[in-house]
Amino acid sequence: MRAPRFFSGFSLVELVIVLVILSGLVYVAVRSLRPGEAMALQQAERLRDDLRQIQMFALTWSQALRVTAAAGSYSVACVAPGAAPCDVSPVINPATGQPYVVSLESGLTLAGPGFSLDFDALGRPRNGGALIAANTTYTVTGGGVARTVVVAPITGFASAQ
Repeated sequence: MRAPRFFSGFSLVELVIVLVILSGLVYVAVRSLRPGEAMALQQAERLRDDLRQIQMFALTWSQALRVTAAAGSYSVACVAPGAAPCDVSPVINPATGQPYVVSLESGLTLAGPGFSLDFDALGRPRNGGALIAANTTYTVTGGGVARTVVVAPITGFASAQ
């Protein structure tokens, strides 16, 4: 004996569709309640990821790279221009094929360490010619909240807080 269809429950596909729709609604609700805070965190995490990627480019290309921060953006260039990839400034990001310039979302500001951060050919963070001796901090501000990205001396490991 079989139960009618309306007594059999929901299929897995129906449940997955409902969960996808609900997760999308939750995402939109969270972004609209505190967009500045969420965007500041997202931008700080992107800066952290970009600093790690730039360090890897310096190692891979055997070139010193410089990260220059401005109030609303940051860019990457070679310390000493030369052959590719240092034949253009800013350098071309191999992942996108575009110049390595990142503009922050509107309403966000970036405060850097007061100097351009360099990664030498060994991936070590430098301030000009000298290795940095203390943490280097970038601050992304938006929506009344500040998020920091810290670059550790010697290793150059970047972390977002």
